[in-house]
Amino acid sequence: MTASPTTRPSKSNTAIILLYVAWALGVLRAFLGAPAISHLGSEGQAGAAVAIVVVIFAIMLFFIFMIGKGRNWARITFLVLYIIGTVMMVVGLVSGAPFGAAALMDIVQVIIQLVALVMLFSAESNAWFQSVKAAKSKS
Repeated sequence: MTASPTTRPSKSNTAIILLYVAWALGVLRAFLGAPAISHLGSEGQAGAAVAIVVVIFAIMLFFIFMIGKGRNWARITFLVLYIIGTVMMVVGLVSGAPFGAAALMDIVQVIIQLVALVMLFSAESNAWFQSVKAAKSKS
């Protein structure tokens, strides 16, 4: 079944919802880790750390939004960032970082994103992304 650009398949809808859930979990995790920022030293360093986190969350939100619009470049970029982030998380866990609630939240977030990405690269979703691209190139 070829989906029209205006009809996003249910698998893609579910995947996008999962990405928003994972994003929200990441925001929650950042808030729970916020007290650690005060130990960075100067207010300038803490402010820079907060600014970086806010920018990263804004960029991820933008990618999820664009995936919802059927933009294939956003789906691929999200996949690449997911791979980089997962590798960094695994390295952190293996290098002896303490395993607690924060690490557990990170793992849950990675699993949710993985499930969403599998859905976004399914045949049904691929057909929808292709139909959106085809419709866009016609206009």
